[in-house]
Amino acid sequence: MQETKTNVTVTITHYGGDTISDAFNKSKCQEPGDKWGSLELRYNGAKVSSSTANILELNKVDANYTWHVNFVSGDVLKIQFKTLKTGDAIIILYTPRSTVLKRVMVL
Repeated sequence: MQETKTNVTVTITHYGGDTISDAFNKSKCQEPGDKWGSLELRYNGAKVSSSTANILELNKVDANYTWHVNFVSGDVLKIQFKTLKTGDAIIILYTPRSTVLKRVMVL
């Protein structure tokens, strides 16, 4: 039987390498789905939004505040998913090229 966990925080850290330009919408957004630019997180194929996430933060600043637009080395992105269960898929997508940067499956 699949166990569903609620309010699970996932952390994505940019450890180094190329900066992802225009990764985020810098404007204040109450809807987490509106913060994505050239970088997008998807949960089971759908863009992470308020229907799937309670909290979206960049460097401890939530989506209701202004962010810088680029995802640079040292940046920490935190997402608190409402629910996660075995088999769920999380994808980090670079939208200008529809390139999957990272794909993980919940075990």
